[in-house]
Amino acid sequence: MPISTPPSAVVAAGLATRTVVSEASDLTGTLSSDVVYYIDGKIDMGSSSITVPEGGLTMEGAGYDISTIYSTTASSTLFVSPGGGYSGNLNLSYLTLYTTGTSSQVFDLDNAGNFSAIEMLTVNLGTFGASGTETTSLGTLDGYRQMFMNGCAIIRIEDGLELVGTWAGGVTVSDSILLVVPAGVSVFKAGTGFVVQGSIRTNMNALSITATTTVFDFAPANVTEDSGFVLDGARFPAGSDPLPNLPVTSTKRFSRNCAGIENTFPGGSWAVTTEATTAITSDVIVKLAGTTTYDNLQWLTGAASNAFTVDSDAPLRYRVQGNLEVQGTKNDVLDLTVTVYDSITPGYFEVQSFRRSINDLSGKRSDAAFFNFECYTPALLASDRIELWVTNVGSNDDVTLLEGSTCSVTALV
Repeated sequence: MPISTPPSAVVAAGLATRTVVSEASDLTGTLSSDVVYYIDGKIDMGSSSITVPEGGLTMEGAGYDISTIYSTTASSTLFVSPGGGYSGNLNLSYLTLYTTGTSSQVFDLDNAGNFSAIEMLTVNLGTFGASGTETTSLGTLDGYRQMFMNGCAIIRIEDGLELVGTWAGGVTVSDSILLVVPAGVSVFKAGTGFVVQGSIRTNMNALSITATTTVFDFAPANVTEDSGFVLDGARFPAGSDPLPNLPVTSTKRFSRNCAGIENTFPGGSWAVTTEATTAITSDVIVKLAGTTTYDNLQWLTGAASNAFTVDSDAPLRYRVQGNLEVQGTKNDVLDLTVTVYDSITPGYFEVQSFRRSINDLSGKRSDAAFFNFECYTPALLASDRIELWVTNVGSNDDVTLLEGSTCSVTALV
């Protein structure tokens, strides 16, 4: 992660909009929401806490190697909410924050649903040091609208950050890194009633975690929107399980370009495992019969009868590919039609048709038409279905979709 110094640091002193902090007493009592508190060096808060007022608080340093707020005192908390009130926005930049005392924590803040945000730019949470100086806990954030972290590091923590209540926005952890996080730690945890109504996004570097480190201890119930949890370019070590309760098959999670975890590929396939005759009326389109067995479904459900049902509300187009053998009467002409059931209208519409003749396959087990096809659906939503239908053009002869015929769908993402 980059080491940078904010331009404002060199002119911090003497500006009416900045207050220079050189000792803990400068951060106790009632703090102002309309100035930047410039952290000049390493500030030991001891047993004192910094109260984040309803109007918000902004703190800035000269760089995380230079400006630090910390405590080694037991049962201490660096940032707290006012008694009888709530905390507003908290903006932190170019700082290191840590607590190493028994039962200590960095945050214990409650926004009480007042649409405020936590924003951290180039902030280290935790620090390097000898064994026994791990940050005890990152603490709790309750009822905020969103949290945004960019260029940050989470280092040597014994317990992670608990998110509580309903968050109307979401959580972004971008261009950030986890370093020397002990085994068994949960870094971001879902607390009581935690629900994100917007999105969670990250491209973090978590290559140094162990196989038992949980990076995001979130479940599908914590994310309102389909594709609401996005991992894009995140890196984890092979063999780790950083999201144990949010599987790649969940419609709430979308991971792509990631290392160490499975990426999301909405789609799947079926194969005919039990043949059945499709009853035909001349020139009337009908769904192909037969038992279909499904494989590797993501964001789709199979109904064992030639159908893919979409599970996600994220609007996606799908590529449909098939390799079918349809038994019938030689020289009959068949139209195979990729059909979508629109759950909103409701009703069926045709995507694309493919015409083939029944071949005279003397000496084979049956006369058959062969369909190798590909087409693309429009954007589909949850409960829409992709099915294969057939029309016998000008003939009442029945047909059979033969065992081993396959069809697959793949989302265009």
